[in-house]
Amino acid sequence: MLYDKSWYLLDVGDTASPPCKCTCSSIHQFAEALGCAIDAKDHHTRCHSEQVAALAYALALDHGVSREAASAIHIAGHLHDLGKIAVPDHILLKEGPLSPEEWEVMKRHPEVGAHIVAPVKALNDEQGIAAMILHHHERFDGHGYPCGLAGDEIPCGARVLAVADCVSAMMQDRPYRRGVSLLEAAQEVHRQSGRQFDPDIALSFHNIVSVFKRQMPRRDDADFFRHLAHRHSCRDERNGHAEEAA
Repeated sequence: MLYDKSWYLLDVGDTASPPCKCTCSSIHQFAEALGCAIDAKDHHTRCHSEQVAALAYALALDHGVSREAASAIHIAGHLHDLGKIAVPDHILLKEGPLSPEEWEVMKRHPEVGAHIVAPVKALNDEQGIAAMILHHHERFDGHGYPCGLAGDEIPCGARVLAVADCVSAMMQDRPYRRGVSLLEAAQEVHRQSGRQFDPDIALSFHNIVSVFKRQMPRRDDADFFRHLAHRHSCRDERNGHAEEAA
């Protein structure tokens, strides 16, 4: 049942649960804590979920989604690798290439993660966080997993997460390679536009990098994700003050 995709399709639409209210600070804090717990299993992926969440939020806004939808995508960024809790350490922490059998185990993590959050009905509508987690390794050309969806069949949030996840992974050091620079990551996203990534979201990443380099030319690449996280926290603080005043 755990890896049968039908559980997800049956749960969605089987309930009259309200739309996800992802601006709730307690949900965000819990998601952030869970993301940190997953990252802590492997020191090579330290802060990965936080980086994905920050970049995903910026990408979503540049892509033109609402602030509420961007907040949902931000939370999904913290939770996207939640399913790795079920991946044995000898696979998750392996320093060399995975065997075909090990890779099949690793590829289950989106389904496991979506299954974990599925009982939270507010996170389990058709375009909600469960769907984003389930589909964040789909490819725009249809050659991803677990469902082989293509183009607009992939939820918008999952298409955003695909870019954010890969950028963070490319820029982080691994035991078998050095991380790439921000500009090298941008070049790879451009090369994969229309294949691995949604072209519109690839363009949004180009826009964000261009603004960062233009406004902060002296900043190191390591400041990129910190800058995005700071902008997100400042925006949330301003919005909170505005709601209190209203």
